[in-house]
Amino acid sequence: MAASERQVALFASSKMLPAIPPEASTGYTQVLPELVLAVNERMRAHPSYAEWLGAHPPQLLSDNHRHAGQFMDEIFATSNFDLLAASLPWVYNAYHMRGVPYDYFQHELSCWKEVVAGALPSQQAKAINQVYDWMLAQHESVIALAAERAPLVKPVDPELAEIFASVIDAALAHDADRVLQLCRAKREEGMTLPALLQLLIYPLMRRVGCLWETNELSFSAEHEITAMINRVLAALYFDQPFPMPARGRALVAASMNEYHEMGAWMVATCLELDGWDVDYLGVNLDQTALLRRAGEFQPHLVALSVSMPFNLRAARQAIAALREQLPGTTVMIGGQVFQLLPELAEGMGADVCLHDCQAAMHWARSMSCGFDGDQSLNGREDD
Repeated sequence: MAASERQVALFASSKMLPAIPPEASTGYTQVLPELVLAVNERMRAHPSYAEWLGAHPPQLLSDNHRHAGQFMDEIFATSNFDLLAASLPWVYNAYHMRGVPYDYFQHELSCWKEVVAGALPSQQAKAINQVYDWMLAQHESVIALAAERAPLVKPVDPELAEIFASVIDAALAHDADRVLQLCRAKREEGMTLPALLQLLIYPLMRRVGCLWETNELSFSAEHEITAMINRVLAALYFDQPFPMPARGRALVAASMNEYHEMGAWMVATCLELDGWDVDYLGVNLDQTALLRRAGEFQPHLVALSVSMPFNLRAARQAIAALREQLPGTTVMIGGQVFQLLPELAEGMGADVCLHDCQAAMHWARSMSCGFDGDQSLNGREDD
């Protein structure tokens, strides 16, 4: 069976799953912290634990158990089994490329079934465990899809192929000075910083992520390159002549549990360069802190980045709370998870979902005419 046929079959099979009753979903949410602890304990006690872990620290698998619980919490709350079918091959591939054997997932899923059966009333556990049974039944199909899965590579403008290759080489050599030199050369040729971020830096970081995903870069090497690019971006940022804010106030952050900062930072920078008064709050922003700062700052626009599927529910709850506290505020979302499955954006409660920093800047510009105040921006550099 071809990969596309397997994927179609997996989605078709997932659509046969019955919706999760609200009481079962709520029950799962209420006991999720203890479920994660129980899964960790049972998996650590398994004779194959050291083999599954390999040379990695125990946090690799314990983090996966926590993320898996959060992700399934989203699945059970929404009965969005398309998201489950789309995500499983990616998860299998990502961990297998790190050296985790595929049989780990069978034991993990069986373990979830056991702890759910022990923690929830029988009818709730039965409803939840139908989904774990389905995942176990799809194990071999998911392995086949994971083995054939191609990393999501961001295409590069053919006219920039040569300089992109030079930037990649410099980044992999950890040569921050060379990366900065190449980027500044493009700025001197007339490329705006928003265009440079979108056309060079974003594809660069996607390529680095793909190299990590295929185990061609270690965790430490990927983190080192990311830190180096952050230093380059800081230098490029302070090279800019920023305009006086005239469009409105924008609050930008990565959602709770999100540690992928690049997308949110790019959006914040592009908005700031386009004349917004931007308050950038960084990564892993919990809902209480977001609402407190929103109340103080009174933004016209809030932009939230969500990269990982297991963070969707926290982001949705934050958006609902923002709507209640500041009903007139416009909300923009984006991130890799919505590229995986674009229709997820429909249930988030945001006004728009956009997939790159330039699109976010242009859309926000179109919205700014509805805000009070002088909308002119003297001396702004158009792109």
